[in-house]
Amino acid sequence: MHPEVQLPLFQRKNFSATLTQSLPITPPTPDTSVLSTLPSYFAYLQSQGYSPYTPSDFCGDVKKFGLFLPQKKLVEITTPDIRSWVSQL
Repeated sequence: MHPEVQLPLFQRKNFSATLTQSLPITPPTPDTSVLSTLPSYFAYLQSQGYSPYTPSDFCGDVKKFGLFLPQKKLVEITTPDIRSWVSQL
């Protein structure tokens, strides 16, 4: 009798990809939007030696927030904006 092997509940897909273009890491300014900061934030996270999944996971969360407030500049974002976004999650 062969013992049954249970498959994992979630399987990550493995894609062999490499970043061929380096992006400059420029700090955001008060007049930039959340979405415009994503490329630099992604590059920063990649340069810090985190798990390979961390940059895309963290940027995915920030992107969702940026899509909620696409036109607002960083300086214009208020606590009620953040609370409103969290309440819609």
